[in-house]
Amino acid sequence: MPTLQSMDFPKPQDWQEFERMVHGFCMLKWPDHSISPNGSIGDAQHGVDLYIKNKNGEYIGIQCKLALKDSPLPFKIIEKELERAAQFKPSLKRFIIATTAKRNAQLQEKVNLLSHRRTANGLFDIGLLFWEDIIDMLKSDLKVLRKYYPELPIGPISEDRVTLNVSQNSGTVVGHLHIYQQGSKTSKGVAKRILEGTIGSNTYQLNYVRHLINRYLEYKAKDYHEDKKSMNYAIIYKSIQREMGFKWDEMPVEKFDDFCLYLQKKVDNTKFGRLNKAKGTKNYSSYSDYIKKYLKEK
Repeated sequence: MPTLQSMDFPKPQDWQEFERMVHGFCMLKWPDHSISPNGSIGDAQHGVDLYIKNKNGEYIGIQCKLALKDSPLPFKIIEKELERAAQFKPSLKRFIIATTAKRNAQLQEKVNLLSHRRTANGLFDIGLLFWEDIIDMLKSDLKVLRKYYPELPIGPISEDRVTLNVSQNSGTVVGHLHIYQQGSKTSKGVAKRILEGTIGSNTYQLNYVRHLINRYLEYKAKDYHEDKKSMNYAIIYKSIQREMGFKWDEMPVEKFDDFCLYLQKKVDNTKFGRLNKAKGTKNYSSYSDYIKKYLKEK
């Protein structure tokens, strides 16, 4: 089965969203430091989007760069950003370029050599944060990760829930107030509303849909492994919303049968699914069989 650490999360396409994700990374990486955005849109930022002030009063500047798909960050851009960062006041202790580009050994080596030369001359050093570094840190805290990927079922929020009625112009929906236990302290936060009449509000339907999605991810991962390719596990959730018109857990209950048929076909159409069908092996449980098994386990 796919795990959180093995999932390939989609990269942000918007620079503001990426900057927010880098801010989340910094909050986890340096929890005892002061982290702030550098001005607003249109301000002269001197190559610094975020700055970090440590307990010694030293400043770390961070520049966020979206990379072209599958392209490494050009070294000339790093040199250009260094020139701009030199104008930041007060002077930086360290300058980091965060990018959505994948790790690149040749680029890292160039940056390491450049940083070594700079520190030898009394200038601030420079480092790189690749996409893998950023997303791996975000995965370490599910609460933070959910901020950037709220559509993914990446773990339970809480076992304790209080149901509230929330009035809206279009009618009444059901919301949930979750109570989080953090050691000996209790904190409260409002979680995502679960709309009445959706699959998300029906425990049996929700769990069966999860069963089908997990089976699809399991089989698709086998296909990608066989083809020696990297799999993006989040694509299925975007496909569901695009092709079915709703997020997976916000699907109306009256569309449950059609949704199950859609997911079952996707499972059956994987290479591993077709192989199973040829051998007469079931790819998934039927809804009735799943519920019987679910109730028996309960």
